[in-house]
Amino acid sequence: MLCEDMGSLHTSLLFHTEVRWLSRDKTLTRLFEMKSEVRIFLIDNDFALGDRLCDERWLMKLTYLADIFKKLNNLSLSLQEKVVTVFEASDKVQAFKKNIKFWAVSMKNRILGSFPMINEFTEELHSDIPGDVLNDFHVHLLSLLDSLNCYFPD
Repeated sequence: MLCEDMGSLHTSLLFHTEVRWLSRDKTLTRLFEMKSEVRIFLIDNDFALGDRLCDERWLMKLTYLADIFKKLNNLSLSLQEKVVTVFEASDKVQAFKKNIKFWAVSMKNRILGSFPMINEFTEELHSDIPGDVLNDFHVHLLSLLDSLNCYFPD
């Protein structure tokens, strides 16, 4: 009986961890949407990071992370569908790796169409992303690709 309870607890814990992982893009998106309210709360409570929510560069990074986590979550969900063969899963991962290459080239060329949140934010600001921030995104995408290549070689 105890082993069954522990097995159930282990499964519940794994499921909870997976649900938390899948909600990361939603959490980042929600933080961005509520940036003014959160900033006021943080400043009212003397929390030093409240000023970050006024920093355009930091907000650009936040929107990029929300976009990339959404893409990773979509891949993860597609791999967890009820009937996915190993061949289909492999094809999905390989396609995602090709997309990362495309996104990296697009990012380098200041084409942000694949990243809707950051694209919308920069349009609202009527300004471009600074070159060093774009470079950070580009480097991150290449690093993500390297990591995926380690786990899922061609």
